[in-house]
Amino acid sequence: MDILLDIFSSVGYIFLGIIGLILLYFSLKYIVFITIDLFCIIVSFPFYLLMHPIRLITNPIKFFKYLLGRGPMLGEKFWDEELKESTQKYRERDAKNWSKLTPKEKAEAKAFAKAMIEWDEEIDPRNRKYVASEGQYIGKDMWGNDIDEDKINRILHY
Repeated sequence: MDILLDIFSSVGYIFLGIIGLILLYFSLKYIVFITIDLFCIIVSFPFYLLMHPIRLITNPIKFFKYLLGRGPMLGEKFWDEELKESTQKYRERDAKNWSKLTPKEKAEAKAFAKAMIEWDEEIDPRNRKYVASEGQYIGKDMWGNDIDEDKINRILHY
């Protein structure tokens, strides 16, 4: 019986040690994250204040919200939420505007979008050649001038 109690107590201590290591890992991880965020926010505060003094006066909540968004860890979550909110707002606005269109206008818009896709597919192969190793389109620039591969290679490889 004593052997069984010794085994259970040893296993209990092992489990407590594992739980302690997990808690230590997460606590140190978040302490490091908060330290990095605070450092970035403190460093960027004077520059952010110089660039947005009117926002501080007119809307201090938004000022500090955007300032906290400058930290790498807090900012990642903040900008993801901001992007989701703005995307949802634009989707709702587009759906509202689309519902206002007549069936004829909807058909014209769809035909225009289809024509643009076809035009893009027609123009791309004719004017450009994709060089996979360079990751660059070669052919004509935006003014219609020819671009040769040697020029691109000189630019990319000095």
